[in-house]
Parts: sequence; C-alpha cells; structure tokens
Amino acid sequence: MPHADFPSATSCICIVFGKFAEAFLGTPGEVQYFTSFHKGCSLKEPGALPSEDTSIRFNTTKDFVNTCAYSRVWAGVHYTKAVDAALKMCEGIGAAGFAKLNRLKDGTAYYEGADRKLED
Repeated sequence: MPHADFPSATSCICIVFGKFAEAFLGTPGEVQYFTSFHKGCSLKEPGALPSEDTSIRFNTTKDFVNTCAYSRVWAGVHYTKAVDAALKMCEGIGAAGFAKLNRLKDGTAYYEGADRKLED
C-alpha cells in the first residue's frame, strides 16, 4: 500500500509507545523489554521463520525506540531522515498522552474550548 515516506509514522509510534511506557511505569529511560519467538511462528512464512527460537531484549527505552524506528530504514521502507524527523516531531507525545489520561481519570481535564470539567 503506497504511503508517504516523510516523516515515518511508524517511527513516531515507536517513540510514543516508549515514552508512554516510561511515564506509565515511572521509570524514565529504564523500561526493559523482552520477547521471544518460537521457531517457525511467522504468520507470513509459517514453519520457515524464524529459522530457530529467537529472543530479543532491550535494556533501555532508547534501545527499543531506536531499533523499532530504524527497522524501517533496514527494511527499505524509509530513509534515515524520515525516521529522524519522526523521532524529533513525536518526542513529547507519549508523555503528554499519559498526562492527559491521568487528567481524564482524575476529572481535571477540560473539553477543548469549554469552560467546565468533564463529567461522569
């Protein structure tokens, strides 16, 4: 499916997820992520990929975000500048989203342009 190259929307999602997770867990820069894939579990090439049991570990949010974002370059989907622009453009969205979520939960968020609090 054709899509715009610049900026990389997927790379934006990578940093938003990482920064939201940091805010949610209260551990800036320290979110660790670990996952594993069993041999042959691919939905696109079942039985073939991965060719062996595979584990992936990210020790910091930065490691996760960069690997996630730059995988778009490695896959040939985006140029580096598209990823760099997305990471810069979307830097604050995850933390801002978490802050907004908390304001919605505690009733201090306001409707856009309204003069009153959200009501149950």
